[in-house]
Amino acid sequence: MHSTLYAHDHLVHFYHLHALDWVDVVSALSADPKKTSELAQSISSWPMSSPGYYRDLQSRLKKFVESGQLGRSRTATGATRRTSCRPRPT
Repeated sequence: MHSTLYAHDHLVHFYHLHALDWVDVVSALSADPKKTSELAQSISSWPMSSPGYYRDLQSRLKKFVESGQLGRSRTATGATRRTSCRPRPT
């Protein structure tokens, strides 16, 4: 149990508190929801991988970005010099 909690705490700590300093979530705003859905459906049959789901997610992300709460290493545009993840495979 201790090991499980240890791993869980570290993952949550990174993804909830530090990921926005390392992952360029702003680039997901330029992703194509239809292509994202096609990619997701090619990997898994998860029912929430429709283009509408990703369009709604993009809208929520846009509101978050516009709120200015991206993290301390971001500029006003959300750009960062650190390593970033791309919104879809190239």
